[in-house]
Amino acid sequence: MKFNTLSTLFVSSLIILASVFTSCSESCDAPNHDETSEISETSQAIAIHNASSERANEFRKSLVHQFQITEHTDSNFIKLVALDSRYKEWKKTMVKLPGTECNHAPGEEHHHDHEAEALLEDLSEAELITLQEAISSSLDEIIADFDKLVSESK
Repeated sequence: MKFNTLSTLFVSSLIILASVFTSCSESCDAPNHDETSEISETSQAIAIHNASSERANEFRKSLVHQFQITEHTDSNFIKLVALDSRYKEWKKTMVKLPGTECNHAPGEEHHHDHEAEALLEDLSEAELITLQEAISSSLDEIIADFDKLVSESK
């Protein structure tokens, strides 16, 4: 009796496996629309994040250069200090996105908060995009204020 039950289970398992493998067409290899959309949204959030990082690095270089050519007694110097402070606060909002690596060079300043990153894992892909867009927009405001200051000082 025990042998019959085991052989029946074994044969049933083989039939189920065979039907799974034979019923799956080429579409099984391609991600479905929801998976493609999720991958696309994740890529979009990462792209926004990476673009913000690149713009931030370029801004930082411009800010350093402006500090170098501005006299400490110039009234714009204190405005540069304020922009630098805003930039440092903004930099803290740049958190590593779920599924990406922390890519700091040895000795590089560590800006983001790993505890905050854990909270991001609960966000949907659309919410991550919205968050990255807001962070990017905040950087745009700092850069616009910097550009205005530089153009007024000429």
